[in-house]
Amino acid sequence: MIERLGIRKTGYRPDSPATELALGVICGTSYVFWAYAYAAMIFTGFLSAYLNQATTIILICTALVCVVVGITSAFQVHVAGIDEQAVAILATIAIALTGHPAATDNPEGAAATMFVIMAGTTLLFGLALVLAARFNFDQYLQWIPFPVICGFLAGLGWLLLFAGVTTLTDIEVSPASIAALIEPDVALRWLPALAIGAVLYVLMQTWDHVLLLPSTLFACLVGFYLIAGWDGLALDELRNAGWVFKIDDGGAAAASAAFRLAEADFGFIASVVPEIATIVFLLLISTSFNLSALEASTRTTLPMATELRGHGLANIASGSIGGLPGLTDIVGSIMYSRLGVTSRSFMLIVGAVCVAVAVVGGGFIEFIPKIVLGALIFVTAIQFLRDWLFTARRSMTRIEGLAVWSIFVVIVTAGFIPGIVLGIILSSLLFIVRYSRTSVVESTFSLDQQGSSVDRSVHEAIFLREFGQHVRIFNLRGFLFFGSASLFFESLKRDTESEPPYSVVVFNFRRVTGIDSTAVQIFFKILNMFDSAGTRTLFCALTPAVHSVFAQAEGFDDDRFVIVDDLDLALKWAEEDILSRQLEGSGRKPVLDIMSEIVGDREKANRLVAVMTRMDVPAGDYLFHQGDSDTSLFIIESGVIEVRLESPDGRISRLREFRHGTVVGEMAAYSDSPMRSASACAVKASVVYRLDPESITDLGEDARDCQLALHEFVARLLAVRLSFMNRRLEVDV
Repeated sequence: MIERLGIRKTGYRPDSPATELALGVICGTSYVFWAYAYAAMIFTGFLSAYLNQATTIILICTALVCVVVGITSAFQVHVAGIDEQAVAILATIAIALTGHPAATDNPEGAAATMFVIMAGTTLLFGLALVLAARFNFDQYLQWIPFPVICGFLAGLGWLLLFAGVTTLTDIEVSPASIAALIEPDVALRWLPALAIGAVLYVLMQTWDHVLLLPSTLFACLVGFYLIAGWDGLALDELRNAGWVFKIDDGGAAAASAAFRLAEADFGFIASVVPEIATIVFLLLISTSFNLSALEASTRTTLPMATELRGHGLANIASGSIGGLPGLTDIVGSIMYSRLGVTSRSFMLIVGAVCVAVAVVGGGFIEFIPKIVLGALIFVTAIQFLRDWLFTARRSMTRIEGLAVWSIFVVIVTAGFIPGIVLGIILSSLLFIVRYSRTSVVESTFSLDQQGSSVDRSVHEAIFLREFGQHVRIFNLRGFLFFGSASLFFESLKRDTESEPPYSVVVFNFRRVTGIDSTAVQIFFKILNMFDSAGTRTLFCALTPAVHSVFAQAEGFDDDRFVIVDDLDLALKWAEEDILSRQLEGSGRKPVLDIMSEIVGDREKANRLVAVMTRMDVPAGDYLFHQGDSDTSLFIIESGVIEVRLESPDGRISRLREFRHGTVVGEMAAYSDSPMRSASACAVKASVVYRLDPESITDLGEDARDCQLALHEFVARLLAVRLSFMNRRLEVDV
């Protein structure tokens, strides 16, 4: 059972029990203060009658979250607590609930409604975490654009300010209530708390010590009662004046109605489903971020699915008693581990402190000045506003910063849902603008820089190098949509205006992941532009995704472009187009002329031709097979020879194609092993001349000159091969 729940059996023995006990009590005390603050934020107005019960539930659910995460995490000092983001949104729901007419007439039903909302939100979050762990969805939780998250969290900070003011004054913040809030008697209730919160925030930024927060809050509490005693104000007077929480005598008895589900206003609950969904969604993202941050800061690798499952179980346990959502306390985890905490016992101590206060604390909240809890709320609000409106802005562009502020303003003026919608729209627009500025061309080259796998004669190679600059190849990439395709079209228009027209243009789609219908129409415009200039257009390596979109647009019915399977076939097509136009009627050269072009000396070529053997090779016949022991080389006078690599399982890979005027098989004569590394097959009926290096030794006195001619011939040939490979490496195809 323990293993099924993911409970760890090790890691409970601290290196220093005294240190761990002291720090555990301090952390637990801090969580107690936060529990009272959270309860006061949510249960305001007439809901304050249920503060005792709400505080007890929040203390117990804090203990549950802390203990369950602590004993299931792979990291032994994994501190967790209630999430203030969820509390901030729930506080706005509570304010809306207290202003609801039906709630005013039925306080017990309103309390039940709030507890149901808290429990339902927490249970949904826990279930979502368990499902995310089960189906490995954690990687998708980080897809939300960062500016949207920043704007949302900044909006939470602003709403926390409002919640703090409402907690201290019992006046809901709105444009109509501004005049009342700035009256001297009312302002005195919240302005000092805001000032204390601001000072406390500054101190926390400059002095990183575990005792700072609890000691400052305790000092505020003592100072409040000293000032009240100096003015001669008794505790009952402070409660009646609203300086200290006042729990009605019947509050505890009436609070039992909070768990009567029949009393809950399910119509109101249905109206806040978007806010509940927002909380769950935001907490999922925060959980993923916090766990990633914990990994980075502690240099550990956490099993993400296990961690999510542990958090899910913790929240299901919290939600089952009507508690609040909880997740990793990234600051606490890092801070306490650095202060000497080494075991899971720390989380057990923290949980025990929270449970002890929940059990014996009773009406402790009736002795806490509102100004103390208000200062705690304002600290969080100021931190949210500064961190997400200003600090995070430093890592963004100006446009992203404007997006954050826009989302923040909309959340403040119109609410969370309009702010989130605006954030998604702005982020989508920013993405479209940025992505459209990213060139869709991964690389580009001309045919004189890189040719096909066809080996051609020296005469044809010279023509291809000369006229190949008029053939342009574009290697495209990514997803092609209307923005990026439009910029590409404008770039092509500028190129065609400033450069001589291309004879052939090749678009290589091998690395294109997809295309939208608008981009297809833009490519039709590109076809029109090239067609009017007399340029032939080729599409090659269309992926299935791209192919289907073109097919739907009936693009394959267009005869203005040619479609081939891969880039090599496109280059071959372009070469044949150039040669057919530039060398039309030039005919085929005899073997002596071919050798003369390669060697550069007709006399030397004549000596080599004299020892060659003419061969007629029908289509389908092999010159040699892979693995043959042979050192002959072959000069192709006419026809086509294809070199193939045959794998043991019978698959055939076509390496290169050799046309008239080229040489094949020369490597066997100069390698360490005379074994053929590939096979050579006649694709068309061919005439070749075979040259066996061993036959040169039979020439007597002319053998030395023929051997030198052969070495020079092969050296020139290998230089051509090396040049081909160098050009291929220079161009990323």
